[in-house]
Amino acid sequence: MALTPCLHGVLVAAALFAAGCTTPQSLDGWFEDAAVRHDADLDFPAAAAILEGFDEPRPNDELERGDRALYGVRLADEDFLVLFEVEGAVAESSGSVMQSIELESPPDSDQPTEGALVHIDEPRNCGLVATVFDGDGALISRDRMVVAPALFCTGLAAGCASEGDYAEELRRKRLGAAARRVLMAWAACDEFLSVVRRSDSLRPLLEKAIAVNLWSVIRSFSVKVSVSRRTREAVFSGGGYRFPLTIRVNDDPALDCSMVVTEPRSPLNVGAGVVSIVGIRPGEREPTVTLRLLAARRGSRR
Repeated sequence: MALTPCLHGVLVAAALFAAGCTTPQSLDGWFEDAAVRHDADLDFPAAAAILEGFDEPRPNDELERGDRALYGVRLADEDFLVLFEVEGAVAESSGSVMQSIELESPPDSDQPTEGALVHIDEPRNCGLVATVFDGDGALISRDRMVVAPALFCTGLAAGCASEGDYAEELRRKRLGAAARRVLMAWAACDEFLSVVRRSDSLRPLLEKAIAVNLWSVIRSFSVKVSVSRRTREAVFSGGGYRFPLTIRVNDDPALDCSMVVTEPRSPLNVGAGVVSIVGIRPGEREPTVTLRLLAARRGSRR
């Protein structure tokens, strides 16, 4: 079935239904409150002139040159449009993304190292351009960076779906395929957010959104930003997952985020399958920042 511009509404409505029916009682109140915010009426009238509509999702394990995804961002009372466009493979890799999961105690086996460690090392070898516009569609800036395409094409949804199997692997003290899918999802989440952190134009928007504890900065003489991804608390229905994520500054919560993600089939893999993010500062009720997928197109009609 071909995608229509109401893709976001369909996925969010499904995720909200699941949140209302199956959200664990352990989830924070802000996460439950954020559910309806994903479907709030947001209008980005200048978006259509930049990119409009969705190509039908197709399985594809690569980012292809010319693939594009457009996101609308509402930050307090300001609107922005962010266009991600794939430039394609680069001549030389720009480092790699490495992450690991290791058991605290070895598995019950004659070979203690087997099943005790899962490690990924994904090269950054695909060019991506992030173009930022203001709410009227006027160009603000354009940043070029290199990303790990395997992580964008793996996305976050597969990790959410594998959390139950991953918990069983932990119980049996033998890590396997589920742990690898969860680890790839965590890395995909970090890589998507790293695009924001590495962009000279997007980073100030993130800094404006988060709440920084000044005393924490003074106490440590530095600023350390980290992300807590709680995919084990994801709720699901109809092809989308919604899960909580917290951005921390010096270990203090700075922005609580509710993320809606879906399977990153082309061209949704340009954004790692991220459909919507609602960010709320700790202790507040109204969103500080909302990010929403508005359009996604392949570079060719393949």
